[in-house]
Amino acid sequence: MNENFMNSTPAWKNTIRSVLLLLLLFAGLGVSLSLSAYDGRGVMVDLLEDERTQVGFDASESTALFVGVNKFEDPLLTNIPYAVDDAVDLAHIFSLELFLVTPERLVLALSGEPKKAASRQRLKELQQAGSIIVEATKSKILQYLEKQSDNAGPDGLLLVSMATHGFTKEGEDYLLAKDTRLSKPKGTGFPVGWLFEALSNTDSPRRFALIDACKEQAEGKRSIISTSPMGQAFHDAIAAASGTVVLAATTKNGYAYDDPIRQNGVFTAAILDGLRGRALDASTSFVTARSLGDYVDRHVREWVRDNRQRNDINYIEGISRNVEGQGELLPLSLDLSNVENRTQVYKKSKQTAMKKLKDNYNAPLTGEIYNKIITFLEDKFPTNAHFKLLREIENLDGTKQSKRQLVAFVERYVDTDLGNAKGSSFKINYLYQPGGKGLLIPIRQGAVLRSRDRYKIIFTPDEDAHVYIFQQDAAGQVFQLFPMTEFKGVVLDKDNINPVRKDQRYTLPAKDMSFQLDDTKG
Repeated sequence: MNENFMNSTPAWKNTIRSVLLLLLLFAGLGVSLSLSAYDGRGVMVDLLEDERTQVGFDASESTALFVGVNKFEDPLLTNIPYAVDDAVDLAHIFSLELFLVTPERLVLALSGEPKKAASRQRLKELQQAGSIIVEATKSKILQYLEKQSDNAGPDGLLLVSMATHGFTKEGEDYLLAKDTRLSKPKGTGFPVGWLFEALSNTDSPRRFALIDACKEQAEGKRSIISTSPMGQAFHDAIAAASGTVVLAATTKNGYAYDDPIRQNGVFTAAILDGLRGRALDASTSFVTARSLGDYVDRHVREWVRDNRQRNDINYIEGISRNVEGQGELLPLSLDLSNVENRTQVYKKSKQTAMKKLKDNYNAPLTGEIYNKIITFLEDKFPTNAHFKLLREIENLDGTKQSKRQLVAFVERYVDTDLGNAKGSSFKINYLYQPGGKGLLIPIRQGAVLRSRDRYKIIFTPDEDAHVYIFQQDAAGQVFQLFPMTEFKGVVLDKDNINPVRKDQRYTLPAKDMSFQLDDTKG
């Protein structure tokens, strides 16, 4: 799927500056379509995109490196049972579930195979989506750490995740690659300082490091020098990581743990749970880096208390963390149950605000300004931008001064979608749900959609225009998707008509619906 369009300039109306024709080709697909309910996760993606856009975030500029080393070439090193699961599970949630990095800009450096069937399926989905898979050797890790650091853009994030052993020798802390030799850690290991140096040498102001290292000895294993607790150099490097969000699985002189029930590292399992909504920041209703760190720390402490004895030499509580920089401001996730609560609060607040708005309907709060407010507040799924506008309306007290303040707010923010950053001349996203199940994920160049797949299209024009969107199947039949306000008797979004307006988001077929391909072959 690409994003090529044909543009022409109409002469018949000055206010409409362009006519856009977009032709979508789905080879081998059925010729008829059906509508299906929009997966609730799609609502989450919409809300997250709105909030992330307000802080200037663009996932297409993000890069990520996930390292998982299960098997080591050095016989002195014990395997880490769930390191590959950790890397794969984190890569999947950051990319295909939360859309913080596109899968083709994501690299997995692995040694070994995932233990869980679910992780094996996630790895397959990442490969199919275009993620790069390489061996977790020192040279490959260094190569892609440098490449990902160089390629991260100023509007994206740089994320590096490491699940492996840690080792200390002569005051230097190392992370171990597949081919690291304990007899020569300086030449074959990965100095912790290199990781933080790469994170600091990037154009992205949002930098994240997730480190599940310094693993404890597996029960029943021979006592060999296969790992070390977190050393002083490692501890100091985390503390000195200016402008970077760092979460590490243990504290100074401590070890990280594996959970055989979850088949993940305890630290990684907590991150996954936190990102799925358990680490909400009460002040924002989103999961942020700081709220995630707080949640992971609590979870690790609780797990250690329930599963380790205090006289165990490996016993340690909590994690290491350093939350700094613009990454702290980025909404990472939210809880779907919170979407419903948020919507209910919005409806009640909106009723109160609308009454006050009507009571204050006179100059200068009339005409076009009033209509802009009404139109903006009609959105079904409220973002922080909608709540900001409601607060401004609530400040109305009947005076001309309060009305002028609201007018100024509307002219400054509502006219630009309350601070949403403008992208290219035409921003468009294609999302689909393989087999009609699971999450809606981006359609990438060269992707093939099949029978029963669901899909939707979201676009935002950068100027007033007339837009026509068609689908053509392999048999050459063409179907109009936009404008469209009704499909097979089902009423769709009333705004999906021409002309489209600058900076307004349009969703096909509707926010709470998606198209579904039938079983007819093209």
